Amino acid sequence: MENVNCGADFNWSGKQLVPVQGFGWLPACVQGEVGDRFKVLLDLAGIDKSNMSLAMEDRIKCEIVVKEYWRDFYPHLANMSADSVCPPLWDGASCLPPTPSGHLAVIPCMRMYNGEYYTPHRNSSRQCMANGSWDIITDYTDCSKVLGEDSADVSLIIYAAGYVLSFLALFLSLAVFLSFRELKCLRHKIHVG
Repeated sequence: MENVNCGADFNWSGKQLVPVQGFGWLPACVQGEVGDRFKVLLDLAGIDKSNMSLAMEDRIKCEIVVKEYWRDFYPHLANMSADSVCPPLWDGASCLPPTPSGHLAVIPCMRMYNGEYYTPHRNSSRQCMANGSWDIITDYTDCSKVLGEDSADVSLIIYAAGYVLSFLALFLSLAVFLSFRELKCLRHKIHVG
């Protein structure tokens, strides 16, 4: 991940946004800064990241890094009044970014939930109400699980069994054509070839 310099104020204007699963679309520099601050936090606390699930990593990034520094990361929303913006929210699966009141927050689906991975090619959403509070529930209906290796193995077995049966049927039909003398006429030879 390339950490592009956003400048001291994390100005978003003119920056290309990248999808970050469970966090929304961010400039690469903001994504890098969230990651850097997360690493510093882990170092200060003496926590080894290798023992942490992706879901726990995302939760800590949201609840400690994003919630604490969201005004730095989202300067275009920082000066809005409390009832004009919904603050960042960890909903148990994703980190909803600060969103202006009356708008729908649409973010890429979470990386992991209940030990299962989700595709980054779908979106989830949650409404920021007019009073600056979040709607009751996040809509994850479009999110789909990434098919694991087990389902890929089953597919390969089914394909292989189909190809083997097809080959055996072809071999059996050729054996029948070639073994019976009365089937050796020109009309049947054309079908064999």
